[in-house]
Amino acid sequence: MRLAVAVLAASLLGGAASAQMVSAAEPDSVASAIQDAGYRANLTVDRVGDPMVETSMGGYKVQVIFYDCTANRDCQSLQFSAGFDRSQPMDPARALAFAHAYRYAAVSLDEEGDPFVSWDVITGPGIPQETFQASVAEFDAVVGSFGDFVFANDTVDADEPAGEVISL
Repeated sequence: MRLAVAVLAASLLGGAASAQMVSAAEPDSVASAIQDAGYRANLTVDRVGDPMVETSMGGYKVQVIFYDCTANRDCQSLQFSAGFDRSQPMDPARALAFAHAYRYAAVSLDEEGDPFVSWDVITGPGIPQETFQASVAEFDAVVGSFGDFVFANDTVDADEPAGEVISL
């Protein structure tokens, strides 16, 4: 009986140990998890040299920005972010209404009134890939919904294209 319990415990621990983990401290694990979820993922660096992943979700350009880094390494968290260039500034009350309706989405407006939606994930030393990919799938859905919401009442200026996605 003890042997059977020991074998069962070892197999369970071995399965847990072999589960893939995703950590902002290991940017390749982030890019791989995004790719494994079926998205393109281009691992690059941002303006200050921190890691960044460029991808697309919900039909829009998305950047995965790494935060809490030490000397461009050992990052502890990341943020999914997408920005949208409207022809007219977005009403702050509308932006707030969207944020209120979507639990994890953070919505902000830049100085021109262009909206951004973001989603923060603390990974620390690592979270299970399945948990990370659930966040990816949720952000994909939120970005698509936000894009529809952002451009639903945007008036088009003949001199400027509406619906252009902006980069951070």
